Amino acid sequence: MLPTRADAKAEYPGVQSVRNGAPKLIERRRRVRLRAQWPVRFWASNPGAPVETVTTDLSSDGFHCLSPVPFGRDEVLACTLTIPETSISLGNGSRRLLECQVRVVRSEPANRDGYFGVACQIKNFRIAAAAKPVD
Repeated sequence: MLPTRADAKAEYPGVQSVRNGAPKLIERRRRVRLRAQWPVRFWASNPGAPVETVTTDLSSDGFHCLSPVPFGRDEVLACTLTIPETSISLGNGSRRLLECQVRVVRSEPANRDGYFGVACQIKNFRIAAAAKPVD
């Protein structure tokens, strides 16, 4: 069963219903977010090795992740999200990739483990098949 907007609200303490005259807090998200850990790989505008991490949550508009390197707000990046085999399988061991152009909409300071929070809005995307993993 797919989650409902009520499920999403229950998951985030910043959203409360109006009861007994309690102040109403407005949900800032336009889409329901799901907690999901999909591998993501960023390619920054400067050449070099890609930055690899995992999403903490995602929606149809974008995702949040913790990155070992900071990215600036409004920075545009290329990235790929690996869609888990449990979600979509091609039947031949290949995986699906969501190749995206994203814009960083929020950049959070490093946590105590040294990871930076990064919220990205998906601007463009295409679905591609990844190469079959080598055993």
